[in-house]
Amino acid sequence: MAQAVGEGLVVVIEPSHPFRGPVFGAKRPGRAARSIGLRVGFIVSLAMGLCATTTGLAQTTGKSGVTAGGGTGAVLVYVDDNNTQVIKTTTSGRAVHGKTTTSAVVGFDFITAASVDLVTAASPHGFSERRTQVGTNVDHNFGQGTRMNGGYNLSHEPDYLTHAMRIGGQYELFARHLILSAGYGLSLSEVGRRNDSVFKRNRHSHDLNLTATRIVTRTLALDLSYGLSLVRGFQANAYRYVRLYDGTSIGNPMTSHLTAVRERAPDERVRHTAGARVRWRMASGLFVHGGYRGYVDTWGLTAHTGTARLLWSPHQQWSLALRGRGHVQGAVGFYQAQYRSFPDVPALRTADKELGPLWTGLVGLQLEWSPPLTWADGLHVGTGADWLHMRYLDFPFLDRRNALMLTFDVTLEL
Repeated sequence: MAQAVGEGLVVVIEPSHPFRGPVFGAKRPGRAARSIGLRVGFIVSLAMGLCATTTGLAQTTGKSGVTAGGGTGAVLVYVDDNNTQVIKTTTSGRAVHGKTTTSAVVGFDFITAASVDLVTAASPHGFSERRTQVGTNVDHNFGQGTRMNGGYNLSHEPDYLTHAMRIGGQYELFARHLILSAGYGLSLSEVGRRNDSVFKRNRHSHDLNLTATRIVTRTLALDLSYGLSLVRGFQANAYRYVRLYDGTSIGNPMTSHLTAVRERAPDERVRHTAGARVRWRMASGLFVHGGYRGYVDTWGLTAHTGTARLLWSPHQQWSLALRGRGHVQGAVGFYQAQYRSFPDVPALRTADKELGPLWTGLVGLQLEWSPPLTWADGLHVGTGADWLHMRYLDFPFLDRRNALMLTFDVTLEL
């Protein structure tokens, strides 16, 4: 799923590797294959969620010492008007043992893409692949407002493997009116290329996140955050080519180029983010969230993101949320819509539209139902729909994209 580089949102396909697909000539599966992928992902998600909750129930009623548990199953479907479809299934479970909470998550992403920029720069026939992700986390409450947590995640694709470790902590001050949080993450990745056993590149990143939450009043809270990220290693796309033109090239940019060379990006990137968020309970059952985040990195990209969310809960069993997000960014220093340097080859070059100037807008609705249960602590059933519009301001092969995202999730607390 294409996503703006500076937004920092959870996405299915990473911005620095927007389309890691097969080599030229790969076949694109049809609608039947996508339908099968959706059904398989949905069945797997529900089956694993059932196993997780059943195990949690057995532990709760047994003598294992587990005092609580639960599980969540979720499905996300992304479809846009540029021939990209993503089906994401996630299943997680947790168990509480005294002051320690352990959790595990398993996810499968089914991706089919044949977008204009992919077809023109990487794979003329698009690609289809599956991504598998597993992870675990441990959180311990030491009491007196002190908590520590740590986790591990593994993400595997046919041409990409990532090991991610993280550790964090939280400390409360002034009778819980000030909460300080800090976290560090390390990711180790290996980038490959299908049908090319020789090509292997490494990439690793260090991430530091700091957050301060101030409880201003009983109905108002303020969050301030800062993030620092250092990424080193291979950060280009292993499949993407960049077209080169001379100074006199005219006509269709798709056919008037003189040659094409592989994409090349700097081996180091330092990212800074800073943000603020306000959470306000306006009235009983009515909540408003608003936030802003700024982004800058050593590649020359700057970005600004604003978010808003209105939550209305007219009844204990029902809640309705309206959310919106706006994002605008510039371009990295080496981005050009057309590289008119032939026969010279620029040292740094990219055909990634996400590294150019753009803006995006998102609006969405989410509905949640929490029926009362006598045999469990809680059941939450949620569904949502988001519409995303992306506008590319200086990309010759695509100027806009519209996407629809549908979500469904079930959470059972024991």
